[in-house]
Amino acid sequence: MLFAKRRHDHKIGQINLKAMQKAEKIIWMIWGLYILVMSGYTAAVQFGSNMWFSRAVVINGPYQLGILISQFVLPFFSIIVPLTFHTWKKLVFSPEVRVEDE
Repeated sequence: MLFAKRRHDHKIGQINLKAMQKAEKIIWMIWGLYILVMSGYTAAVQFGSNMWFSRAVVINGPYQLGILISQFVLPFFSIIVPLTFHTWKKLVFSPEVRVEDE
């Protein structure tokens, strides 16, 4: 095991920075598209029949408003996915990162 560890001490890898930046942009675009589609879907489900039949939107009290707002805010919790990739990209280029085999 000691010899195997020494063999991997000087291993150098290459990371394509442009590919990582492009992947990050694509991830942010996909997330933005997801937010747009989910917000549109929620609006269509909540207000579609009111618009179709030309009725006024009625929100009865703060509880119903809170439920409505929570349905629009819920997809924004998926921001964890692009932020995780962004943090991972930062960690890859930090000088303190080392890959050690056990």
